[in-house]
Amino acid sequence: RALDVLAAAQMDLEDYDQAETNFQRSLQLRRGALPDDHPDIAQSLNNLGSLYMRSKRYDRAVPLLEQASDRYRQILGDRHPQVVVVIYNLGSTLSDAGKLDRARAQLQTAWRLATEVFPEGHLNTAVIQAKYGECLGRLAHFEKAETLLIPAFESISSQLGEHHWRSLQTARMIEELHSAQGKPSRDQ
Repeated sequence: RALDVLAAAQMDLEDYDQAETNFQRSLQLRRGALPDDHPDIAQSLNNLGSLYMRSKRYDRAVPLLEQASDRYRQILGDRHPQVVVVIYNLGSTLSDAGKLDRARAQLQTAWRLATEVFPEGHLNTAVIQAKYGECLGRLAHFEKAETLLIPAFESISSQLGEHHWRSLQTARMIEELHSAQGKPSRDQ
């Protein structure tokens, strides 16, 4: 676990090469020491996939996140918070990679499960809802996208503050949605 903590810190500092080395080493050690169906192996796959997602290496991220999702579902079942997070990571990666139809399916599943798994008003549900809304907007489902994005922004900004990067990111999603529809921005 120490390698994962170190690698996560390196990822936050955008030292992706060192983070990759440590996440790969952690996965290798876990595969050597744990049974194949151990949740820590799924976590290592998710960690490495998340690193590739953050560093925009989507072709590497997707297969790892698919493996992590499959393993977690087998081990923990669908209604576990970690399963929801990994499905979200996969959907978010697919969306960022421009694979919007596949992303929509994953994000819709993640959002549905989040509303069942997390308590009402949970931050994770709002974050997933925002990404799902963004994906729908990029698919030109503008009305549905807006009905997801605006309450997601309200929830995120009320919990984290309007100047937190998550709030700003969600506000940007709304601005992009309005721009795609030819609506004026909040600044106009």
